[in-house]
Amino acid sequence: MKKIMICAVAALAVASAPASAQKAGRSNVGAEVTRAQAETGVRSLFARADANRDGFVSRTEAEAARSALLGRGQARGLGGGAVAALAGVQFNEVDTNRDGRISLSEARLAGSSAFARADANRDGRVSREELKRTR
Repeated sequence: MKKIMICAVAALAVASAPASAQKAGRSNVGAEVTRAQAETGVRSLFARADANRDGFVSRTEAEAARSALLGRGQARGLGGGAVAALAGVQFNEVDTNRDGRISLSEARLAGSSAFARADANRDGRVSREELKRTR
């Protein structure tokens, strides 16, 4: 179960970062993701999922975010597994203090851990190939 969550969060980081980079006008996106880009991706997903802006993502908010992304076709591909994991069984893996909600700190910790595991060569970047090997 923990490996599924790690793969999902790593996939989220790889999937979210290119969109963030494109918004910032950077080119050559999608080939690899830096730790900073992955962190931006995690914060971005968290902000979108935190519907009531209370600083936490409840299971209900996670499920709603997943449904909204699926409805727009954005939860397919690499990031889809991460959104599904956030709303599914793995919610409990990220909710480390077991209070029934995920804080930004918990999300960032899960993302950082997933990135570290996916970055096989420890160069501070996760390539699509490294991500494939993590699955």
